[in-house]
Amino acid sequence: MKQSSSLLFFFLIAFQSFGQDYFRETFPQVWQRTIDYTLSVAESMPADRYDFKPEEGFMSFGEQMLHIAGNIEYLTEKITGEKVSFYDREQAAAFKKKDIISILMEANAQVAGLILTISSEALQEEVTFGNVKMSRVNLFYLLRDHQTHHRGQAVVYLRLNEIKVPAYVGW
Repeated sequence: MKQSSSLLFFFLIAFQSFGQDYFRETFPQVWQRTIDYTLSVAESMPADRYDFKPEEGFMSFGEQMLHIAGNIEYLTEKITGEKVSFYDREQAAAFKKKDIISILMEANAQVAGLILTISSEALQEEVTFGNVKMSRVNLFYLLRDHQTHHRGQAVVYLRLNEIKVPAYVGW
């Protein structure tokens, strides 16, 4: 029995170590593809259509892009405990396409840097998000999922404006 417990403990430690290594080896490239595709979608919408929304009550194309940056602010604070802001929300209505793309680039670069510098220990520490305890690794996956969701909405906006959608950048 003692030998079985020792073996199980060894596999649990090895599995946790594998998960950290896997994240560190794969996620930087995954995040870069996320950045590249989001920026490609953002570049595809003409500047004079950044205020487009399919109907009242929806976010505009530009608001979708800013919402991605805002979520990065929120979730990176959950990861690091430090508040960061990429733009003044009171000024957002005056932002042009180039401003929004710059904000997106800065926000995504923040995450890219964090992926490379966060310690293995910090990755595994639990935080509370929406009444759920999860590791910080999960928050990085939430960052990607949220961006994918709103980028997908932005793709629909491009199609509604009969604008060619950039080729998907997946793996």
